[in-house]
Amino acid sequence: MRSELELPFLRLSVLTSQPTQPSGGTLGYDRNLPRHREAWRAMLLVALCTLFYWPSLKFGYFYDDFWILQQSLLGADPMHLARPAWLISTVGLAQLSTDPFFQRLVSLVCFDVLAILCLPLFRSTPYPLLLSLVLLSHPWFVYPVTWISQRADLLWLIFVALAVLSRSAFGATLWGMLSLISKTPFILHGLVLSGHFRQRKWPVASAVLVVTFLVVAVVSYFLVLSQHVIADQTAAGGFHSLKHSFSSTWGLFGAMLLAGLAKIVESVVLIFVPFPATYGTGIISWAIVIGYLAAWAAAFNLLFRAKFVGVNILWLLIGSAAAMSFAFTAQLRAIAPAGFFVVAALLAGMPSTRRSALVLSSILALNVWSSVALYKATDTGCYDLHQPGAYEVCREGANLPYRHWGEYRHDKTDEIAEVLKEVLGRH
Repeated sequence: MRSELELPFLRLSVLTSQPTQPSGGTLGYDRNLPRHREAWRAMLLVALCTLFYWPSLKFGYFYDDFWILQQSLLGADPMHLARPAWLISTVGLAQLSTDPFFQRLVSLVCFDVLAILCLPLFRSTPYPLLLSLVLLSHPWFVYPVTWISQRADLLWLIFVALAVLSRSAFGATLWGMLSLISKTPFILHGLVLSGHFRQRKWPVASAVLVVTFLVVAVVSYFLVLSQHVIADQTAAGGFHSLKHSFSSTWGLFGAMLLAGLAKIVESVVLIFVPFPATYGTGIISWAIVIGYLAAWAAAFNLLFRAKFVGVNILWLLIGSAAAMSFAFTAQLRAIAPAGFFVVAALLAGMPSTRRSALVLSSILALNVWSSVALYKATDTGCYDLHQPGAYEVCREGANLPYRHWGEYRHDKTDEIAEVLKEVLGRH
């Protein structure tokens, strides 16, 4: 089934499975929904997203915003040259204004664009607005929207969504290439998109994306890995400092593989039990964990009963590719790109019943609860970009759950690395 959405200067379409007929009510489902109804639905979705994150526009700079916004395009850190789309959107715009309100407004506009793109993704479902809200309310979006330097996640999602929805080979190729230069670690999805383009009988677009993928991979290696700037919290970085402790490359590769697989499991857990539900020992925290598990268990029960009708395999593959990239080179906070398409693929397969709507509403409520709990964590209260020692002071200004977990996991990574050295007989 092909669904289409026409926007100014852009025509979008998406191939989806035919949804099952509702057995417990139609929930207002109408395949012949008038265009003006779609417009009002998009406006309502954008309004809700804007209202939720509007208070964050008054927040100050956060973590590495200080030194990133003070860079120049020509003098940018070598690590950032591998993702020019993000570089232009942050460092480039900083040449116009470094005001935190302006920079955060740009991120919010990007989020609103992503919200509009959610509707054609779910247009063949009976309740695209509810599904879009469930997806966009997930706490993984708190960091990309409220953290200026993390705008790369939003750019990646927008470009990949446009590549999937584009009706022309040229447009799909352009958006696919831009997605490959938006966020350094997330490039494996390029191979998935290439296969999708070939399936749509766009051989040139498929070949161009493979070549772009190889070029970006090589450039990223020399600009990032050779600069020894891999974060310690990443699977690769966790063992990067130990590379001289392994007498063989295979030993180091095996250790990194184990760490990467562990992080994939970790990312899956964080997708379905998101921040801050996995942190703290308070009764509220555990209540959220139990609530999430119960809600998703009910959702999967509905999916199995419907035999996964409507689950989008392409989105599932894109999300899996992003999760693999995340596992080896991205930190804990970078789960939005991976989770977005994984969850979208599953949501697209929800049967159109009133019970489904009830389950989705419970997940939506839990998402909002967790997002609100995490929301103010990025408000450091630091507004002076040139304040002496601002980076050191304001990076400690927010009590971030992922940092607590990251530090704990980093310590455990070191312990595991030492055990592996002993088991493998390394000195």
